[in-house]
Amino acid sequence: MSKQIRSDQIEDLSIDAGTRVGNYFIQDRLGSGGIGTVYRASHRILDFDVAVKFHDYFPRDKAVGVAFLRAANYLSQLSHPNIVRLYDYGFWSQRAYMVMELVSGQTLHDLIPSRQTPQWTSRAIDLFVQILSAVRYAHNCIYNSLTGERDRGILHGDIKPQNIFIDDDCHDVKLSDFMIPDVQEYLGKEVPDFLQIISEQTTPISLHEMQLITKQLADHTRGFGTPYYMAPEQWKGKVTIATDIFSLGATLYQMVTGLSPREYFDDTLPRHVNPHLPNWVGEIIGRCLAADPEERFGSVAEIEAVFLEQISRSPATYSIIEELIMGDKFDVKVGNVSNVGQMFIGKFNSIVADLEGSGNHQLAEVLRMLKDAIMASNAI
Repeated sequence: MSKQIRSDQIEDLSIDAGTRVGNYFIQDRLGSGGIGTVYRASHRILDFDVAVKFHDYFPRDKAVGVAFLRAANYLSQLSHPNIVRLYDYGFWSQRAYMVMELVSGQTLHDLIPSRQTPQWTSRAIDLFVQILSAVRYAHNCIYNSLTGERDRGILHGDIKPQNIFIDDDCHDVKLSDFMIPDVQEYLGKEVPDFLQIISEQTTPISLHEMQLITKQLADHTRGFGTPYYMAPEQWKGKVTIATDIFSLGATLYQMVTGLSPREYFDDTLPRHVNPHLPNWVGEIIGRCLAADPEERFGSVAEIEAVFLEQISRSPATYSIIEELIMGDKFDVKVGNVSNVGQMFIGKFNSIVADLEGSGNHQLAEVLRMLKDAIMASNAI
């Protein structure tokens, strides 16, 4: 067995500005995470900047080195406008690194307001649809493994607002930091003997050796993620589409309440905090956060379909209100106020009935409240 490596034994990586790494010149340090340090860099010929993540554990831990390579392989094959692109993979000073799309903007975590408003609630729904699109794509992505085999489905494993960026230029979502389960499994742990067949990571690995390593790493993968965003079964090492769906629910809860997902399990429901939230959003959150994975949605596509259907109804619904309030332009004159009031209230009642019949109970209730306010007014 190889020597155990603990996180407190890892040297802090510090690279001076101007240092050349492959085709890139380091500019400044952006931050560090569980397995790597990230720098801003510029291409030495082409006019664009990138983010370069250096693997802090390689080469002292061969298992995580191989896992990092595997992750780079399948992440490079993800191509979606709402997922941070991976451009390159290489080595510098005996450290593995990934070259990724540089996103100029804040994380979703930094943008969530403490006070929920109708404007933010609407924007949160729009942003979440983009998140759903990205995760659905990853779950169904077909990619080529390092062994040359075709495989399907890439799990994220750590969906949370801190891993979602909002681009300053296009204002779109950029999902980042797909977790690497193999790496998470072996951080700070002993490396199995079979990995000693690899003398150097840069040495070509035979197909047979890679197949063996891939199988062993998969067999030993355990739980990973972030507390409060992890499904119960993820704590036990089971990572599936259902666990990603749980994390999506936890993320949506935080987006529309401004609270940590742990508050949900203390019986703080979304509508207790955000009065602007449509009932159907709260119902989606509840189903995503079900303790039993069988009670959650079967796929991200199912959640996305609900969002798209509800959003498609909104323009038509709001056009009804606009027609009601603006379209008729009642000519109110002294002497016929009571008649106009009756007509106005009658039209309200008709629309409320239509909304109830179509299942849009929340908007129907809003219109009832508006009707009560109109009837209490001295204007009619």
